[in-house]
Amino acid sequence: AADFTALNIQDLSLAPKRELFANMVYAMQPNAIAHVVIDGKPVFSKDGLLTVAEQDISSRVNRLFERWGGA
Repeated sequence: AADFTALNIQDLSLAPKRELFANMVYAMQPNAIAHVVIDGKPVFSKDGLLTVAEQDISSRVNRLFERWGGA
């Protein structure tokens, strides 16, 4: 089992490559993330979330705010 993130190092937010680590911390944009694997299972690719529908997340958040009186 492994956890890792694969980045597209060609993404402009990671340029110049000689400053790659600093750019990962201070400048990297979300579109530079190519893949995320948690516990050996792919959970995200450039196509989006793989394990849960984004609409489900949105619905859950909206229900929470309704219960908390925020909506």
